[in-house]
Amino acid sequence: MGILNARVIRQLGTRKSALLGIFMLGLGEILSGFAVKEIGGLFVTAGVVMGGSPIAGYILDASGGEEGGIKAYRPAILYAGVMALGAAVLAVGIRVKTDRRLLKRV
Repeated sequence: MGILNARVIRQLGTRKSALLGIFMLGLGEILSGFAVKEIGGLFVTAGVVMGGSPIAGYILDASGGEEGGIKAYRPAILYAGVMALGAAVLAVGIRVKTDRRLLKRV
């Protein structure tokens, strides 16, 4: 994704790329309303979408920043891994709750 982002920024510029990112984020939030059936699901999807990267950045800054070397990155990497694992567990849980056949094509 980084290579794609760099090309988009080079083609459109920083301001238009930021607006495109905000548009995609808003579109994702709106479309997630059609994917869940309860209001609680909207809070979960908003937390997953909006909470990942900023919190990892704060963790990186709190643990020494970029100057701290590879050891400063470890807590942020651990956080990202735990969040990804949690998302996978939630996805499997929702899949099992809606249909017991895990390998069924969607």
